[in-house]
Amino acid sequence: MVLLVFAKGTLRGNPDLWLRQVVDRRGHVTSRWKRLYDKPSPRVPSSTAANIQRGKAAMAHVILHQATARYAMHRTDLGWIDFVWGSAGKPPGLSGKRKGARGIAHLLEARQRKDGLTLGQAKDLAMKLPDVIAMGKRERVPGEHAANVRIAFAGYVAVLVANPRTGHWLLTGWRKSPDGHP
Repeated sequence: MVLLVFAKGTLRGNPDLWLRQVVDRRGHVTSRWKRLYDKPSPRVPSSTAANIQRGKAAMAHVILHQATARYAMHRTDLGWIDFVWGSAGKPPGLSGKRKGARGIAHLLEARQRKDGLTLGQAKDLAMKLPDVIAMGKRERVPGEHAANVRIAFAGYVAVLVANPRTGHWLLTGWRKSPDGHP
């Protein structure tokens, strides 16, 4: 039986450590997200740093376990944000688009296919999104629906869509903008 324990300080500077599975005392594979944050009534993070830590744990959980993380992050202007695993979709058609593709699974696949990133690079990009969501500036894009929001920070853009059933926001896309402009 292996028990992996990381100190908080080691996780902060090394994104690879977030993406390692944790085995609990009973031998079950778990994640920091499940242990610390997956509660029936979540608390709003007390600071931006706490919100980023919560978001990174949620993103690592989604990538490692291919499962949705509800209440992954919180923004005062938007409310709760969920990270949904989704699906990579069917094989690409003639247009290059995949039917049924959605969520983080689709985003990881699309970054590899469209941008030529490796899976590791796409995961590193995904692990930067909690910083973008927590510290980014909300943008209004002319012609977009009110249910779509773009958040930009440090040359990265996260796209969120409102889920009318839950009232939460879902992370639907991200991209690195050229020269820091979306």
